[in-house]
Amino acid sequence: TEIAAGHSHTCVVSKCGEVFCWGFNMFGQVGNGTKKPTSVSSPTMALGINANTLATGLGWYATCVLIKGKLWCWGTNNHGELALGDQRQRLEPTPSKYQHTFTHLTMAEYSVCGAGKGGLYCWGWNNYAQLGQGKIEPKSSSMPFKIAFSKPIAQLVAGSGHICALTSTGEVWCWGLNNSAQCGIPNGGKFTAIYRPTQVPGLQGVKALAAGGQHTCAILADDTLQCWGLNNHGQLGNGNQKNKDTPTAVLGL
Repeated sequence: TEIAAGHSHTCVVSKCGEVFCWGFNMFGQVGNGTKKPTSVSSPTMALGINANTLATGLGWYATCVLIKGKLWCWGTNNHGELALGDQRQRLEPTPSKYQHTFTHLTMAEYSVCGAGKGGLYCWGWNNYAQLGQGKIEPKSSSMPFKIAFSKPIAQLVAGSGHICALTSTGEVWCWGLNNSAQCGIPNGGKFTAIYRPTQVPGLQGVKALAAGGQHTCAILADDTLQCWGLNNHGQLGNGNQKNKDTPTAVLGL
């Protein structure tokens, strides 16, 4: 019913709520209770999860899922991305020590954000203000920080170091790394970060979002597509390879 891909591993949720993962497993991100084999070439059931999985998020070397709205994570934990109150890796799904209930979940490289009726929270690596607290201290946190953001969220997406939230009214708000203007905020060609959720200017009526490493794309209400950020390989689909710091129409669709 749902599929997610990380840096080098993939997980899928079955109709029964089971989670199957495969791919790179050096940090236990497949969730089979071991780091061996380091490459898992076929779907393997994550241990201890067999029902009510609602959402998945995969970072570079970690995996998180929501079970009845509660957070379970496994894999690498160097920056506290598993929300377990420490920085020890886990080889099988482990429930968060924090009792937040989420309906939406996304993972950047080593940062995680979840949203629900209780608000928007982020944790993990904060080197580019991914925690949305207006500063880059602490550098990382295993405890979810609540972000001052009151708008109802319909979707969360993350690139390598930036996070974007789509609101129920079709607005897009982003924060974190903005070196290629992937947050949709012009940066004057400088290496910048957006320290708090900031609305992407001139973008309204969005119904779906997606984020790549350093670019972001949106489907609008009229089914047109706009993208912004890094474009060194033409990933913005606008007919050239120049970065764009504002939403730009994808050609030919």
